Amino acid sequence: MIINISHTKGGVGKTMIATNLSISLVAPIVDLDIQQSSSRFFQLREQEGLNRLPVYTELTEELIAEYKGNKKKHLIIDSGGMDNNSIRQGLIVSDMIISPVAISQVEIFGLQDFNELLNSAGEVIDRNKTFVLLNNVNKQAKKEIQHIKELIYSEFDFVLLNTILGTRKAYKDAYSFGKSVVELAPQSPASEEIVNLTNEIRQYIERAK
Repeated sequence: MIINISHTKGGVGKTMIATNLSISLVAPIVDLDIQQSSSRFFQLREQEGLNRLPVYTELTEELIAEYKGNKKKHLIIDSGGMDNNSIRQGLIVSDMIISPVAISQVEIFGLQDFNELLNSAGEVIDRNKTFVLLNNVNKQAKKEIQHIKELIYSEFDFVLLNTILGTRKAYKDAYSFGKSVVELAPQSPASEEIVNLTNEIRQYIERAK
C-alpha cells in the first residue's frame, strides 16, 4: 500500500511521522520534500550502524506498480510542503493519505487549503482514504482537542484518526539518532503513540478493498 504523509504547509511534522512509520512498517520512503529530511534521517541511521531502508527521490511507475493496492508491502511518501505535479501524482496514486495538523489557527488555514487541493482533483481522489492526524498536541488541553475534532468533523472532508501524537521531545531526540521513538525509548508515551498509529493504519489496510 502507498501511504502518503502529505500537507501543503511545511513544518507540520510530515517527516517525523513518515520516518517513524517507515521503521514500524519496514517500508521504504519516497522523499518528495525539497529539504530531503527523510533522506537525511536515513543517513544519520547509517552513521549509527542501524539498518537502512531504501529512500527514493521520485515516485516512479515501477514503484507504483509494486506497492499500490499491495496489502503485504508498504511504501511511505514524505510529501513536500508545496503543490506541484509530482506531489499531485503522489496524492492520486496513494492508498491512504494522512495529513498532520496541530491545534493552531495557522495550521487550520493550511488544512483548508489542502482540503481544497484534494477536492480540486474531483473524483480522482476518494475522500474516504484521506485522514487527519492530530500532531504536536498538548494532551491536557481537553477542550481544545474536542473543539478541533468537532471542527474537522463539521468543516472538512477528512476522516479523523483516533491516535493523537503529543508534544514530546522524544520525537526530535529520536530523529537526531536516526531512530524511531519505538527504538529509542520503547516504554515512552511517544512510543505508545506510534505503536497505536501503526496499528490503526494496519487496521485500515486490512479493511481496504
